[in-house]
Amino acid sequence: MVKFKEKKLSLFAVLMLAGLFILVACGNGNGDEGTADDDTAAPENGGVSDRDELIIGFPSNPAQMDPHNANDVPSRQISSHIFETLIVMDENQNLTPGLATSWEPVSDNVWQFTIREDVYFHNGTPLTAYDVAFSISRVSASPILSPIFGMFDPDLIEVIDTHVVNIGTTDPFAPMLIHLAHHAAAILSEEAIGDTLPTETVLEQLVGTGPYTATEWVIDNYIVLERFDDFHGDAPNMRRIEFRIMPDPHARTVALETRAVDVIINIAPSDVANLTADPTINIQSAASTGIEYMGMNFAHPYLGIQEVRQAINYALDTETIVAISTEETALPLTTHVAPSVFGFSPDIEPIGLDLDRAQALMAEAGVEGFSFDLLINQGSAPRLAAAEMIQNQLQPLGITVSIQQLEWAAYLEARDYHNFDAFIGGWSNPSGDADNGLVPLLYTGIGDIQINSAELDDLLMQGRRAIDEDERLAIYHDVLQYLREAAPFVLLGNTIHFVATDEHVHGITVMPTNVQFYGNVYFVE
Repeated sequence: MVKFKEKKLSLFAVLMLAGLFILVACGNGNGDEGTADDDTAAPENGGVSDRDELIIGFPSNPAQMDPHNANDVPSRQISSHIFETLIVMDENQNLTPGLATSWEPVSDNVWQFTIREDVYFHNGTPLTAYDVAFSISRVSASPILSPIFGMFDPDLIEVIDTHVVNIGTTDPFAPMLIHLAHHAAAILSEEAIGDTLPTETVLEQLVGTGPYTATEWVIDNYIVLERFDDFHGDAPNMRRIEFRIMPDPHARTVALETRAVDVIINIAPSDVANLTADPTINIQSAASTGIEYMGMNFAHPYLGIQEVRQAINYALDTETIVAISTEETALPLTTHVAPSVFGFSPDIEPIGLDLDRAQALMAEAGVEGFSFDLLINQGSAPRLAAAEMIQNQLQPLGITVSIQQLEWAAYLEARDYHNFDAFIGGWSNPSGDADNGLVPLLYTGIGDIQINSAELDDLLMQGRRAIDEDERLAIYHDVLQYLREAAPFVLLGNTIHFVATDEHVHGITVMPTNVQFYGNVYFVE
């Protein structure tokens, strides 16, 4: 339990940062153009069905239903229906009140939050500042989320009264409010969780304040959410939501076409055109805040050589790889953060195809040829296609690539423990800020890619501490220029998220993070 502490307040002006999402949408002429349906609330009259069950064709099991112990998109897509955060970020990256009604700075590294007084957890206990303090302290200690929340200081998390709490960071932390809108900053019931370790958590202990509770999870089969009738906000339309696990994207498409499911996500690029042409199916999209990339392990005897990594980048026709592997359902990517993310710089010169330079760099490194394993997750046709093209295009350098496919959880575990030579992956960056897109991937000791560079680490920390927006942008330009030379990644595109539904399904807003809320769906007869 967090100790209750009386404290007088003093205010200190702090600038709050916000970027802008750049959304790209496409429609099929059926009235669903843009990132959202015509509206997200059922019209008051005419044609609305009373159906209140929704079935979603879902690509994989979540890695973990505990939001403080998972940072993969499938986990967030489900847990976001169960838990809420202090602050909410909408599709335009505006910060709006969530469980907090207001917030204000106390000092240059502490903010005070006033908590709603009309909120109850699923177990019937009222939400208090103690639950907030417990939850933020807990996620700050999570080994999975430490790259994002490690700056939060439990010693500076103080309950002022039952519905007022201070949250502080070890240093000034420019994207603090944005990070508190991250789905992993979910507020859980301290009474329900207690001292339980994250890996021991079961559904009954995952008690949130959101509009749904998880009632059943059959691994590799389905997850069922049921509406929480005492939810403090507007009651969602759907009483029951079933996430049906279907790893094969083409099987998901067939399931929608045959109406075995109502909604599908993570659509195979080869299916997008056919679904768009079908007048009985609505398809919506939004450009993502994330990137797709091939990451390389610096501990590999050859991939650890900068000239070799640069050679690999120059040897690959990434424009063609992206266009073909995604069937032109992704956007070109020139830097290590997407164009819609705060910190993007348009002034970084992209690496283009130059096989002569690639061969010269290999000669400079004294490397005539070698082999490495390329890890991808099962069920991703675009990643498999990209891997096969990389395999073929690196042959002129004498590099042999062996493609390995793993089930989703095993794939994530391999990345977490750096048990790979190279992998193709994505980073969704739900905060829309370069800090979230770079620190978790590259900072020494915590990133998937262990560059172990004091210079890069220092730049990343400068980006966190700089309150001035222009100063932060300049710092991230330097970061992106550094990464262009270090070449830890091969950039494989800025994906577009597609959601396809039966023509009778309305009320879904496609998010740049691909974390949609499905409770406001309604069926039109």
